[in-house]
This record gives sequence, structure tokens and C-alpha cells, in this order.
Amino acid sequence: TKEVSDIKKVIEAMHDARPSLVKPAPHPQISVPIVAVSNHTDGVVVDFEKQPGVVIATKIHGPAHIKQLVQSMCLLRAAYNSRTQYDVIIFVTEPLSHNDTTELESVIQPAKLTIAQDEKTLEEHVNDLNEEQRHDLITRCNVTSAQELFWWTRCCEYGIKGNCMPLSYSWQSEFRSLHIWESTHLKPYKYMLWFDSDAFPTKVWEQDPVAVAIRHDLNILFDNFPQGSSAGTDLREKIKEAYHGTLCQLKLENGHLKAEGGNCVKPRIPNIHGFFHITNLDFYRNDENLNWSRIMIGNHKFSRRWDDQLAVTVPAAMRAPDKSWDMNTNNVTLEVYHNSFYDGHVRWRGGGGFQHWWRQYSDERFKEGRAQCNDWIRNGG
Repeated sequence: TKEVSDIKKVIEAMHDARPSLVKPAPHPQISVPIVAVSNHTDGVVVDFEKQPGVVIATKIHGPAHIKQLVQSMCLLRAAYNSRTQYDVIIFVTEPLSHNDTTELESVIQPAKLTIAQDEKTLEEHVNDLNEEQRHDLITRCNVTSAQELFWWTRCCEYGIKGNCMPLSYSWQSEFRSLHIWESTHLKPYKYMLWFDSDAFPTKVWEQDPVAVAIRHDLNILFDNFPQGSSAGTDLREKIKEAYHGTLCQLKLENGHLKAEGGNCVKPRIPNIHGFFHITNLDFYRNDENLNWSRIMIGNHKFSRRWDDQLAVTVPAAMRAPDKSWDMNTNNVTLEVYHNSFYDGHVRWRGGGGFQHWWRQYSDERFKEGRAQCNDWIRNGG
């Protein structure tokens, strides 16, 4: 349609104006009305008006990542949350100092900030493992006893070259795969905007992704798909055990996921990118989907074989593909910088990381961020 064509031209012109961006093949665009419409529980959903039951969340290991987090949260406030003022929950493994917390509050206010520290230490986690789990962990971490394990111990996966990660990183993945959905801190909320601490907005958002998710009763609205994939005959068996069906193919069609089952022996499932998405918490914490997360993890505690991206992808594919939308193909273009990409799929070629982008472009493209956050820009992403 002419409307779709005009939207494509605007997006392409915006990208073409940035010589430092390298465009991939464009996704097909569809036209979704971003308007205020009736909602069966919340009345009218209006962009950038605070909606009930919404929280912004992220997780860091501890004080070593505080500068990156402060930078991210300040930019997110300038881009979006200064208008909606949603509560913010920061999950942490190691305690933050009073100064760290005060610094975070200064860039999040007037929104409410909650610091949610893990309930268990690494030693307590390991002590809670059964014999099979403990043996699996000690073997993968190449140590002789559990007493040799520390958060920065690098542990590998069987038969997967180069997939060795610190326990701190693997715990982040496991936490986001299962434990976050069970968190008491999230019980008062229905929708969660997850934002990785190394995700950095680059402009004031012109679309409200939370309003889009609520307005269309979505279970997940994600910024990028696909991001990597997961494969294995054991993956097929885990999905069958959890959902009594198979998942053989998964793709994006008309702006949402389309899943197909079948007789595949070793499926390869493309994953939803985990760095930024809005999720319906009631969907992911229902009994069936929590059971999937437990089955996925199995006895491989602190493992990166199956991670949080697969954990959110499979429930969406198996139970609600039509309620699982991609931002880009639904005309929600926010240009969030993460790992040298905008929105997960448009590469930044300027070099020097986010700090270089900031010095070169922020004064022109993100004046609000420049005014509020310049003193906090200390991480290159």
C-alpha cells in the first residue's frame, strides 16, 4: 500500500542519512495503527502515559558494572522514562554500596528504584545442587571440588568449542531463564520492559513500545529477531516434554512469529534477541511456561548451552506466536545501541564504540540525552 511504501521510504532515508550505518536487507514492513484504542482492563492506552502494572528491569552482577548501568539508565530516562516514570528494579548478585545506589537514584528519579539482591551466595547455590548437578558443574569448570569455584571461574559446555563463560555470566542467563519469573519483586506487575545494562538509547523515542504491547495484548514485543539459534535432538525432547508437541521451524511473518511443528529430529530454533523486550509477566510465569524453563535448564546448572533467549522464544512460539511481535516490522524504530548495532540488526561502523558515537552525534541527534547524561557517559558498550 502507499502508506507502507511511505513508511519504508522514511525509515530508509533516515538510515541513508547516517553514513556510518550499514543496512542489512530490510524487513518487510506492515502497517499497525499506533493509536489509542479501548483496552478491556485499562480503558484507553495512550502513548507515553503511565500504564498500570509496568516495570523496567535489568540485572548486573555487582559494583564492577555500575558505571555502565548508570549510563544506560540515564539515557533510558532521557529517551523514554522521564515521560512514563515507570518503576525500575535492578537485580544484583553482589551488594551495591550506598554511593552506587545514590548515583543510580540520581539518574532514575523521579521514578521509583528498587535494588533486588540475590538471596543466595555462590556457595549456597552450589550446596543446594544434587550430586548429579554438582558433578556436572565441577567437570565443566575443570576443578576438583566445589570449594574451588568462584563467580569468575570459567566453565565450558560439552562439545561446544569456545563456549566458556564465567559462572557470573552463566548465572545471569539462568536467572533470566527461570528465576526472574518467580521473583516476588515482580509480583505487583503485569508487564516488564527488560533493558540490558549495555543497551544505550540514541534518541528520544517517538513510539511507545509499552503502549504498543498493552494495546495489542501482546505476550512479547522484541527489538530484534533472530539472534543466533539453538539446536539439538535433546532440544526436541525438552520441547515435547514441556508442550507435548514439536517445534521444527520458526520465522517472522507479517510482523509476528510463525511456528511450525513436524517430525524434525534435530530442530534449529532461531532466538528472540534478549537485550531489549517487553514481556507479559502473567504469560511467562504461568505453570506451563515455568515448567518449560525448568525442563530446559535440567541438571545443567550455570550452563550457557540453553540460555534466556531460548527460554523466552519457545513459549512464545508454542503458545502465542500471533501475540509475539517484532518492533521493526511493526514500525517501532527506537535505534537502541547494543554491541555496535542499532536495534540488534543495523551495524554501527564508526569505530570506537558508543563513546565515539556520543562525541560525534549526540549533540545533534540526542540533545535531551546530552543535556542530562553527558557526565555519565563512561562506557563504550
